[in-house]
Amino acid sequence: MKASIVILSFNRCVYLKNTVRSLIESLNRREEVEIIIVDNGSSDESPSYIRDLLEQGIIDKALLFATNQGISKGYNSGFALANSNASYLIKLDCDVIIHHSGWLEEMDTLFNADPSIGLLMLFQENHPTMKDCVRTNHLGRTFISLTEIIVGSACFTIPKNVVESLGYFYEDHDYLLFYDDIDYFIRLELLGKKAFYLLSHTSSYQEDLDTSVYLKYDQMKDPMYERMNIFHKDLNGLYQSGAFPMQRFYPRLRDLALRGQNKSLIELP
Repeated sequence: MKASIVILSFNRCVYLKNTVRSLIESLNRREEVEIIIVDNGSSDESPSYIRDLLEQGIIDKALLFATNQGISKGYNSGFALANSNASYLIKLDCDVIIHHSGWLEEMDTLFNADPSIGLLMLFQENHPTMKDCVRTNHLGRTFISLTEIIVGSACFTIPKNVVESLGYFYEDHDYLLFYDDIDYFIRLELLGKKAFYLLSHTSSYQEDLDTSVYLKYDQMKDPMYERMNIFHKDLNGLYQSGAFPMQRFYPRLRDLALRGQNKSLIELP
């Protein structure tokens, strides 16, 4: 198994349908990848859509929560169900469109060429500031380093050896919406690993839906951002001082992995 891809969804079924379609179209060797969708207690048509995907064999596993667990717990739960033989764990937000096939093969080549690379993602074409970020040359290719900007929704790909060192996303907080990508990169950098956006393979955010279907949803997130920004400013120092452990392993994830053995669908409260 080359990779386990986890998509987290919450009341964004229109987004989710587009993301799943673009993902499937981008995979050159579908048999080497498992797709896991975690639904965070959606009240729209997402659960029934996900069940249909599972029944049709379009995805491999699904985890349906009755209530919203938050971003970090949601993704961690999907990772817990990942195939133990997967070389990579991949976080894919349900609002991203992938534009090119071959991205996973390119990432695999880069990880094998330089073991110091601990994270790769796809460039987002319509991100308002990413296009202006400084470019970095490495391994004969051009990238954007995550030291320039961190937007971790586009195929956030982590090698298994990094997961074994750092564990999973930080979930010891009271935020439903949390910058799990920023936190993970802080820990990754302290581990001495590099992280890049691919420029050869790109993605985009489904921003057209934000002005129509999901405008109200996005507005609800705004009050949380200020609190999270303040918290994230302190994270680096907390990790460096040892006040926070860099490694994040949770007993509930081991229990979930055991429960999910030989099951394609799990429903939890």
